[in-house]
Amino acid sequence: MKSFAFALLLVAGGAFFSFIQPAFAADDSHRSSSNCTALMKLVTFVSSETGYLPLSDCPRVRSTTNSALRGFLGLNASYAQEQPFAMYVPMDAEVLIGPEVEVTSILGQSYIVHELVHAHQVVSGAAQRAPCPGWLEGEAYRVQASYLKARGLTEDAFEMEIFGMLQGSCAQAYHPELILQ
Repeated sequence: MKSFAFALLLVAGGAFFSFIQPAFAADDSHRSSSNCTALMKLVTFVSSETGYLPLSDCPRVRSTTNSALRGFLGLNASYAQEQPFAMYVPMDAEVLIGPEVEVTSILGQSYIVHELVHAHQVVSGAAQRAPCPGWLEGEAYRVQASYLKARGLTEDAFEMEIFGMLQGSCAQAYHPELILQ
């Protein structure tokens, strides 16, 4: 089976942060009782928004460097304007968080929500049944926007909705010859 990862890429200069409410730390202490409780609240939110069954284990969330994120995705220096903020790595069942993401903020937590959508997609089999990778991203951005909107960050939610529309389309709708047989 081909290994892959889902990543949240935003163009540099388009970063927008709202630092609010502490919740948990992104490190190896993620399995502590309070960290797991906070993460499982995000898992429950994703499940309620998507209809996927909740993940059975406390997700692993780990901080990493920008170069590690870019390297994992195979992005070289020519992609310097694109900065991955977070990614879900299915083979390790973990969410990697870049240094720009403040996981104690609502916006930072929304990046974890986005990646947890990908975790749910993989575990449920939806990732294998999706019409295209864009569909998976569109769903993740939609749920991320819903999380932000429910917490009063409507401008950030709107931006995520736009990202979802831009990345969420399937080329097959316009080019049927691209449908994989």
